[in-house]
Amino acid sequence: MINKVALITGVTGQDGAYLSELLLEKGYTVHGIKRRSSLFNTDPTKAKQSKAKQKLGWTPKHTLDMLIADMALADLRLFQKDKLLQSEGFSILNYYE
Repeated sequence: MINKVALITGVTGQDGAYLSELLLEKGYTVHGIKRRSSLFNTDPTKAKQSKAKQKLGWTPKHTLDMLIADMALADLRLFQKDKLLQSEGFSILNYYE
């Protein structure tokens, strides 16, 4: 069986909280991104996803900074691969835009 994974931006908002709860109930592994700072109260114990935490033991495992670092590393690896292919005479399509 394939483990289904979801990344929800704005997980502390109303839509994100409902979506995370729904996906957790369906067996998804859910990763959420919330703002580092906000004028609004984004305490997860006061938002809808606290229900998911109580019922399913869900807690955030990744921060936005961790996600950005992972994405930058993945991009760097793509560029390094392309550089190697170009040095061996292969042409590369511009698929980064």
